[in-house]
Amino acid sequence: MRTTNLPHELVEVSKLLKCYKLLVKGAPGTGKTLLALGICEFLNQGGTALYISTRVTPEELYATYPWVGKLIPPKNVLDATESRYRPPEDLAVAFKYVEKPAFIQAMYELCSQKPKPDSVIVDSLEALKENLQVSREDYSLESSMIEISRTTGTNLILVSETDYITPVDYLVDGIVKQVKIDKNVFLRVTEIQKLRGINVNCPRYLFTLEGGQYKVLPPQRSTLDDLIKSEKEKRFEPIKNMEGKISTGIKYLDTITGGGYSYGSVNLIEVNRGVGEAYDYFYLPTIYNYVLSGGRVLIIPPSGISAQVMRGMIEPVVGEENLLNCVKIVDFQLSGKTDAEKEEPWKVILEGNNLSDDYQILYEETKALRRGQKSVLVVISTDTLESAYGWQSKGRRDISYLIPRGSIEAKQTGNTALCLAKYGQERIIDYINHISDEHFNIINVEGTVLIHGIFPYFPAMYPALERSENGLKVDLTPIV
Repeated sequence: MRTTNLPHELVEVSKLLKCYKLLVKGAPGTGKTLLALGICEFLNQGGTALYISTRVTPEELYATYPWVGKLIPPKNVLDATESRYRPPEDLAVAFKYVEKPAFIQAMYELCSQKPKPDSVIVDSLEALKENLQVSREDYSLESSMIEISRTTGTNLILVSETDYITPVDYLVDGIVKQVKIDKNVFLRVTEIQKLRGINVNCPRYLFTLEGGQYKVLPPQRSTLDDLIKSEKEKRFEPIKNMEGKISTGIKYLDTITGGGYSYGSVNLIEVNRGVGEAYDYFYLPTIYNYVLSGGRVLIIPPSGISAQVMRGMIEPVVGEENLLNCVKIVDFQLSGKTDAEKEEPWKVILEGNNLSDDYQILYEETKALRRGQKSVLVVISTDTLESAYGWQSKGRRDISYLIPRGSIEAKQTGNTALCLAKYGQERIIDYINHISDEHFNIINVEGTVLIHGIFPYFPAMYPALERSENGLKVDLTPIV
């Protein structure tokens, strides 16, 4: 069982309470049932649960969610419409439930027997009331179930299809709402509205139902570079480049793109507002993998990252020898090369005054890197270029001249361009978009950084650094 599948706050509150009474709200299709099952799995710690429904047979439940079989045995899938009251023989306390609906009596018996279930899921309250012909405004049914939970020490998870406040909200220990949001991609959020005794530091979490299980996608607290530097072993898991392709360095992304970036292609990673530096999850693996596989790379670093800092982001993974032999990093210095920098073969100094002169330097450096190679990977940060040369400037050549010329030369030479363009550069993004072979969009949703495909299209995915026996790797989790 992976406790990290749930929001941190839901895990913490369960440690405080003897029996946990939670209300899960949301519209149809928001993942309420799988969240309830995931919470139940965590609470039970190997025990069993009772699942009360008016809609699902054991066969249907297990066919949809095979992993639930160990958590909820067939005898514990209770069809509330067929329950019959059978008065307990020895428990006098049960007499206060005699006038309650028959299924309440069955629920009490099942929660009192030994061994008893650790948790009860009611899915859903509205459907249950409709089948039992109980008014939606009559909350005695919920009150009775909460009393059974308290009396028997059984966790209770109530699933509701409403999103308005009812008297039940005041009786439960926690309220969680499942919400669909529109960010031009399909996304769902868990919204923590109430948790008794717990400070809710992060009230909204993205999640996925990949593999038929609820899994929270917490905000990334660090960039990929910071995470790698904190690792003792910095070896990256290698991915073999397909013929005519440069791997993205991320297996899942390679599968989507048919092996990565094609030789001679122009590719765009569009970085939206609020992403910060965490977009390095999507371009650093490409650099690492290509250099480690013997490829060569020329890099124009993002604005605010010097050539020396960029070197520090690459060298720990690829090693000094590979960096010196296979990598060139551009450094803009208005004063030109110093004597010390003339001894640094990995650095390309540009003055940033004359684009024609600087372009010729880049052309010659790329040409030198390409000797014995089928393709050079050229990583271009457009914010740095715009800062140096401007965009559609009068009286001088700017990057509106550089982009089409570079695109033509990439296709003629077989070199591969990976452009990094940021929020605020909409004109440049539109320009590159028209000549791009691949276009990925990096977004921030609820503090979580995601990637999705413009072309080829693919749904939003969540990046994370993983460890395997072959080394570190960036893995993507689809959001479904």
